[in-house]
Amino acid sequence: MTRRRGPPRISLAQWSLHRSIQSGEIRKLDFPLAARRDFGIEAVEFVNTLMPGSRQETLRELRRRADGEGVSIVLVMVDDEGDLSHPNARLRKKATRNHRKWVDAVSLLGGHAVRVNTGGERTLSSRTQNAPADSPALRSPILRCAESCADLAEYARASGVSVLLENHGGISANVPALVRVVETVGSDNVGTLPDFGNPTRRVDSYEAVRMMLPHAKAVSAKTFDFDENGMETTIDFRRMLDLVQDVGYEGHLGIEYEGQRLSEADGIRKSKELIERLLH
Repeated sequence: MTRRRGPPRISLAQWSLHRSIQSGEIRKLDFPLAARRDFGIEAVEFVNTLMPGSRQETLRELRRRADGEGVSIVLVMVDDEGDLSHPNARLRKKATRNHRKWVDAVSLLGGHAVRVNTGGERTLSSRTQNAPADSPALRSPILRCAESCADLAEYARASGVSVLLENHGGISANVPALVRVVETVGSDNVGTLPDFGNPTRRVDSYEAVRMMLPHAKAVSAKTFDFDENGMETTIDFRRMLDLVQDVGYEGHLGIEYEGQRLSEADGIRKSKELIERLLH
């Protein structure tokens, strides 16, 4: 049995405030300040498309602001940098190299991981994406993705950064296939980022999280809406958090509010209150 040493810690995923950031209501450089001052959260998770850039001077200013607020930077979620399972080797290699600047960025920011996408959304048929992980149809895509992740992980090793896969579309929405990618790489700096609320194939969301947790180095506690008692209406949060605690996970639980009924700020506060209540 895994010895429990304490509950997971709460972080705030930048996507929770994407509308406020994209509208300019919150400046990109001020996200760590908003997390601490508005929500009392002392750890943040960035999304590369919502960051002010990857230039070193910009990242140093971002780190300075976070440090000034006592906010730690956990990871960067990377989108739109290419397909890591693309059938074309040249494009696949280009995608891997595109991700390297974000490994460098998260290292400079003091974070521990980049979340990458497995790819396959546009290059694989729906039938292939839904196939069993051990099927011939998925064998080559899994191997291609594993090769890309292994290449990126080797680059990231020198800076102590991990490469994480989330159930986030393409191959990764097929969670048995996602786990097969991680196990094929077999590296201690390649793991998973289970998301409570993303659509999954082959298994339901609870089984998906259960399968990913043994390899988890981060967790996305996604929320959409709440009832009058403050409980999430679309996800059994008690069940999800029991799964997380049963494996002795001690990393961050990243609040990722994606609802429409409540404002972003109210959704974040409701999420934080629910997680704290259930954990403690």
